[in-house]
Parts: sequence; structure tokens; C-alpha cells
Amino acid sequence: MKKLFLILATSFLLCGCSVVEEYGRGTLEKPNVDFYSDETMDFFHGEDEINNPGGTDETAPKQEKNSIFVKTKEEKKDKETHEVKTKDEKTKRDLEDEKIKTDKKDNIKESNENKTDEKDLDKKDSTEETKIITEDKEIKDAASIVENSQKKPADVKNPVKSGKGVDESLSNKSNGWWFTPKKAGTNGKSTIPADTQKLLESYGGIWQQNTSDKVIYLTFDEGYEFNNNTAKILDVLKEKQVQATFFITGAYLKQNLDLVNRMINEGHVVGNHSNKHLNQVKAIENGTLAEDITSLEDMYAEKTGAKISNFLRPPEGVYSERTLAFIKDQGYRPVFWSFAYKDWLTDAQPKETDALKKIVEQFHPGEVMLLHAVSNTNANILSKIIDKAWAEGYSFGSLNDI
Repeated sequence: MKKLFLILATSFLLCGCSVVEEYGRGTLEKPNVDFYSDETMDFFHGEDEINNPGGTDETAPKQEKNSIFVKTKEEKKDKETHEVKTKDEKTKRDLEDEKIKTDKKDNIKESNENKTDEKDLDKKDSTEETKIITEDKEIKDAASIVENSQKKPADVKNPVKSGKGVDESLSNKSNGWWFTPKKAGTNGKSTIPADTQKLLESYGGIWQQNTSDKVIYLTFDEGYEFNNNTAKILDVLKEKQVQATFFITGAYLKQNLDLVNRMINEGHVVGNHSNKHLNQVKAIENGTLAEDITSLEDMYAEKTGAKISNFLRPPEGVYSERTLAFIKDQGYRPVFWSFAYKDWLTDAQPKETDALKKIVEQFHPGEVMLLHAVSNTNANILSKIIDKAWAEGYSFGSLNDI
């Protein structure tokens, strides 16, 4: 820096004439201060004043130099003012930017709040709509229940369960099944009263086939299993290639499913003897008849995968016109018999010779023969019964053929 100052000072001394000309002075006088003093250095740094800068006219150069200093000072002041103004403007802009950001955040917050409110409102509306739909469904369901309760019996799946489907205008007078067997040694048939015959025909009942053909329909009642007699009976039927019908109860199905499946697999007919073996005249009065019939249907289908046949044997042979009508409405044909004997007492088994004689003497065309499988006697003489029938020209048919 000092070298630079020395070069400038030398140039200043050498160019004195030009300086005098510039300022309008004839001579260059020695300044009162050292050129390299602090005051001189302040000139180049733009300070406000310099003491006695030189020349005979102290005013002229001083005014000229002072004007430079003032100008410089003013420029500096203007610069500082500009900087302050610029700073103020920047601060103002920063404040404005901050305000814009704040406003923007507030707007975003407000927008989010609005969206939340809208979402809550939509959710509320949706909840209200769901509530209305649910209430509407409940009303419709209630109306459907009322409508179904007012339907006619024919429209109800299980009419008796709901107390409907029973024609109470029909007589429910209890009747026990009975018939007059043919006279021994004749070619006649069993008989029943004419009004009973007409009643059975009205409801599709079977008791004896109206035919002159020598055909026997062999049927067994299965309330429970005794002494493994059913297996013996099935063995004989399989050996003789004779088809029979087995009327089972619910207890029998539960306890002897293997035997029931064997009946099905070997081509026999399985009929409905009711679930609990109820007296059907009493059952229809107290509203339990439908359950006694249909519960066995459902159980049979569940356990065997098959549908039980459409033949139903009323327990104990007890019936009324009302029960016969109801059985028909359930899709069944009531099945009675034209021959039976006292063979159901396990502790009073009939003698085999007596039983065989009684059974053979009663062979007749279209006979529906009832035997109880709990009878040891029946199981033991079945093979002989079949052989005797064949010997007299009889064959064995299926209820499906009637």
C-alpha cells in the first residue's frame, strides 16, 4: 500500500503544472502538513476534512476538495440511506412473505377442518342412511312374518308345526285297524267294512292289493332291534332274492344305522313308522304329529344321504279321517295290512309250527303281510314261509308296484 502511495505522490509532484492549471494557481506551494500524514491518507479514504491542503489561496482548493468530501459523504449517506431503505423493504417483504405463509397455513388448516367436517358429515349421513336401511329391512321382515302367518296351510312347509295344514272339519274319531281274515282252506281274501274301504281309497291308503294275482307284499315293523333278528331276516331275503319293506322308527335308525344302510343297499324299501311311534290321533290334537313324521325324514336324509320312501305305517294301526288326510298332504300313502298275528311280544314267542301253519293258511292274492322283526320265531321260519308261498304259486312284490 505504501508503494502505491509513493507512486501516486511522485506523479503528483511531476504533474504540478497540470494541477496548478486544474485549480487556476500560478505556483505550487508546499503544504503545511506532511503528505504522508494521517490527514492526507484520510483524503484517499474519503474523510470529511483535510487541514491546509496547500496553495496561496487557502479557500479555493479547500472548497473544491470539501465539495468532493461533501459529495462523498452525501453519497455515503445516500448509500447508507439506500441500504436502510433496502433493509426496511426487505424486512417488509419478509413480513409480507411470512404473513402470506401464515395465511396459507391458516387456509390449509381451515380447508382441512372443512374437509374433516365434510367427512364427518358424510359419515353421519352414511350412518343415518344405514340406520334407515336397517329399520326399513326390519319393517319389511316384520311385514313378511305377518304375511307368512296369514298364508293358507298349503303355503306352509311344515303346516302342523305352526298349527296349520290340519283340516279340523274332518273327523278325528279314533279307529283301530282291523280286518276279517279269509276262511281257512278257501281261495278268498281278507275283508274290511265298505265305509273303511272307501275312506282308505279317498286318501290313497293301502291294506290289500285289489288283484286276483297271487302276489304277496312282505312288510316288517322295526321299532327296535332284538336278538339280531333283522340281520338274520336280511340274510334270508338276500338268499331268496325277495324284496321287502321295512318300517323304521327314529330310535331304530339311531341305534342300527348299519342295518338300515344294508336294507337300502340290498334293494329293500324303507318306510316311515314315525320318529317316536306316537298315537297319531292324539298327536294331531296336540300339534305334535308333523314333528313326529318330518323329524324322521330329516334324520334319515342326514344319516343315509337318501330320501325315505313315501310309505307310512301308522303306529299301532290307530287312525282317523283327519290323520289320513294329513298323511296324504305330507306326501305319504298310509299302509295297513291284510294279515298279522300276535308276534310282537319278545317274552312270549309263538311256537314255530303254529306260527308257520297260521301264516301259510292265510296266503291270499294281493296280501300285505305284517311281521315284527323282534320275533325270533319269524326270523327262524322266514325261509320256510317263502318256500311255501312259492310252492303255492305265489310271488313277492314291492309296495312300489301298487
